Amino acid sequence: MTSKVVKIKLDGGHGPGSLYNRGYIGPLWKNEGDGNYYFSLLLKKELEAYGITVSLTRPNIQQNPSLEARGQSAQGYDLFISLHTNAGGGTGVEIYEDVNSRATALNTKLCESISKRLGIKN
Repeated sequence: MTSKVVKIKLDGGHGPGSLYNRGYIGPLWKNEGDGNYYFSLLLKKELEAYGITVSLTRPNIQQNPSLEARGQSAQGYDLFISLHTNAGGGTGVEIYEDVNSRATALNTKLCESISKRLGIKN
C-alpha cells in the first residue's frame, strides 16, 4: 500500500517592501508583505518536517505575483494557504474557504488550534 504525499502551496500574502501595510510591525520587518514571506519560510520548514511537500508562491522576497498567478500556481496541490497578518485593528484567527467549501472541517480545526496555541480569539 502506498501512502499519498500531501502537497501544500504557501502564499506569503502581499508583496515586498514599504508599499504593503506599513501599519503591521513584526520583530524583523515593518510591513505585512515581508512578515508574511518570512512566516511562509518558517511554516514551510515545519510542514516539511512532517513529510509534507511544500512550495511557495514567492520563493524570493522580492517577488509579487498577481493574485491570479498565485492561485493558478496551486493547481495540482492538495491545499493552498495564503498567509496574512492583518494590520487593520482586528484580532483573531480567520480562514476563508474556496467556493467549493471542501475543507470546512479542516479549516475549523485549524482556526481552533491556532487560536488556542496563540491565545487569541477565534
